[in-house]
Order: sequence, then C-alpha cells, then structure tokens
Amino acid sequence: MKKKINKKEILLTSLKNRTFFPLTMGTIFLGRDRKALELVRLIVRYKLMKKLRKENAPIIKEFLSTRKSFEKKRSNKVWICWMQGLENAPELVQQCVSSIQENLPDRDIVLITEENYSQYVEFPEYIVEKYTKGIISSTHFSDLLRLELLTRYGGTWIDSTVYCTSSNIPDYMLDSNLFVFQGLKPIDGHVMQISNWFITSETHNELLELTKHLLYKYWEKFDYVKDYFIFHLMFQLAIETYPEGWKEVFPASNTLPHILLLNLFDDFNQTWWDNLLLTTPFHKLTYKFDESETMKDGTYYKKIMKELIK
Repeated sequence: MKKKINKKEILLTSLKNRTFFPLTMGTIFLGRDRKALELVRLIVRYKLMKKLRKENAPIIKEFLSTRKSFEKKRSNKVWICWMQGLENAPELVQQCVSSIQENLPDRDIVLITEENYSQYVEFPEYIVEKYTKGIISSTHFSDLLRLELLTRYGGTWIDSTVYCTSSNIPDYMLDSNLFVFQGLKPIDGHVMQISNWFITSETHNELLELTKHLLYKYWEKFDYVKDYFIFHLMFQLAIETYPEGWKEVFPASNTLPHILLLNLFDDFNQTWWDNLLLTTPFHKLTYKFDESETMKDGTYYKKIMKELIK
C-alpha cells in the first residue's frame, strides 16, 4: 500500500508558506513523478523548518525563562481516541483497540471520545472554537489532545489504528520518561525524526510541554496548517531545545511497525507472520483503503479481522 502524493495539497501549502519558488524549481529539475515529488516535498519542508526556527526562537526563549518546575510521574494509563465512539468506528479500528485491550490487561486503558474528552482536559477557548468551526481538523485536534493528556496524566498514547500482537512488550515502550518511534537512517535531509502515533511520557515532560506550547502559539496566530506534519516539526524544535533529554529516548525504528501495512493484502504466510511478530509488538495500520482489496481471501488483513481460517 503506497501513500498517495497529493499534488494539489503540496501546491497550496507552498503558496501559503511562500515556498512556491523552491517547489517550482525542484519540479523543473526533478520532474513530477512520485519520487521526484517526494524529494520536492522534502525541499519545501526544509525551507519551512528554517522559517519555523526563526519565527519560534523568541517563543522558545520566553518559554524557557518562564517555565515552572513540576513534579514528574509515570502512569500506567493508555490513551486511545476515536471521537465518534468505538461503536461507530470502522471494523479494523475495533480490531486494533481489541488487540490492545487483550495484550495490555494490566494497563488502565481509556477511550477518549467527543463526548468525554472535556472530562480529562481543558483547551484554550480559541482552540475549541477553531476546532468547532473546522479550522483545526480532527487530526490536528488529536495532536493537541495527546499532548494535553500526556503532559497532565502521563502514560501512553496509542493511535486507534495500531494493532498489537504481543503482551511481551519491551519496558522502554511503556515505562519510559519519554518514548516515540523514530526515523533512524537515513536522517540527513529529513527535518522530522519521529512518529507521533505511539508516545509514552511522564507527566510534564519538557519536550512535550514545549511542543504543546509551540502548537498553541501557532494556532493562536494561524487559521491553516503550514504542513500536515506541523506536530512533528514543532517536536523537532523541542528536540533541538532539549538535546540532552532527547538523548535519553531509546532509539527504536519507526520502519518495522509499518511492515504489516505494506503487506496487508498479500497472501498470508505463517512463517512470514511468525517472523514479523518477532520484530515488533505494535503495527501501524490504516482503515483508509480500497474496499475491493478487503474482499480478497487469505490475506494478512483477513488474519487481523479474524476471518482467515488456516
């Protein structure tokens, strides 16, 4: 399964960010095929990151000078979110959540929805207003939601599209001051180092607190996203601000948890499956795919949906 390159999105984003010139020149020299567009997007994102560093330098300086000291605690809570309620979630999402509940029986698993999120966190009024108006999408609202939950309560945020295949989970994934899956190699040329679909954190972790602060300042000023991965770009600024804290995060590759997704509709092979389960207990999936693919029998998708009889 290959992620589609949204050419229109790249163009509109470059116009808003004033990165149209490098986009145009990159397209002229590299072409318009899939690989070329991915390289162009990296160029545009690199230019944007330079702008974000400059724009946010005074905000970071102010944050560091006024930040208060808080007691930090770890938590056994696991946060999962499906805003419409799990009963209204796609079947794959329901299977993913069920797999987490099955393999993490000793964790306090909390399902966050539209109806109950305000029982756990409070947002600035302008955030709620922009979310209600659709200015902040549900995706970017959930970015803020995971930051609020983790900085306030600690624990582990797991996206609702993460499938768990083992209860034998390394301690660093669930019991660290901070853990995220990372892009390890190659990182040269990439301004983003992390994935945010799985985050473990103590309360009031500095990197998450700063990321949250930067995103709040961003949404206070802007009514659009300069980049779909604005969370990741702001987190990168937090990494650069707290390099010693980042060094403490165990480096686990974000490539292995995507292997299953890339082979989801291939023919099921038991040996391949057994080997996969040895690589990682967590697998990042998606529910967005062509329905015709789900009709094929004997696939890894059918295994996940418990429809494969072997």
